[in-house]
Amino acid sequence: MKLNKKDFGLYSRISLMQDTDPRHPNVYFSTRRKAVYARVVAERLNEMSDDEFSDWVVEKAKNYLRKKKMPKVKILLVDDNDEIRGACKEALIKEEYLVDTALNGEEGLRKIKSEYFDLIVMDLVMPHMDGFEVMEKLKKDKIKYGKLVVFSALNTEELREKAYSFGAEQYWAKGEMTIENFVTYVTQTLWKEDQ
Repeated sequence: MKLNKKDFGLYSRISLMQDTDPRHPNVYFSTRRKAVYARVVAERLNEMSDDEFSDWVVEKAKNYLRKKKMPKVKILLVDDNDEIRGACKEALIKEEYLVDTALNGEEGLRKIKSEYFDLIVMDLVMPHMDGFEVMEKLKKDKIKYGKLVVFSALNTEELREKAYSFGAEQYWAKGEMTIENFVTYVTQTLWKEDQ
């Protein structure tokens, strides 16, 4: 997934949201500074490449969460590969996300039923219950969660279409992604509005 400058309308709130409480005038932007900052941002965007814009959105999202002291985002990683699951969890915790894990689809489904997750990152091939079985049950039982992305070593158009039909927001191929890319994609997906 890549963002571009046309998305600025969707993401402007990340930069421009503010605490306007007069008792806390030094928290983020005042109303007057908001308008000035919007103009500066618009001028800066004209100079950015799409890659720079994507990085800018991610950084603004992180800054906004830090400044507003919002409740931390909860992410569930469902993957039977200990190495991948551990590396992804560690990277996300460093970015101040709350991260839980499941070793297989059965455990993942149980956790999703018991608490709300803002993002579920789901492998496909797992013991006991695979990723598609989990997604099918989530859809059938209308279980509430934020967003779900597939993160799999398998990467075919058929699998992508099937995942999207079950409600996946994105389909990420493990072989094409570094840990740094993974963290960036997670942040972008969390902040991307439904179309």
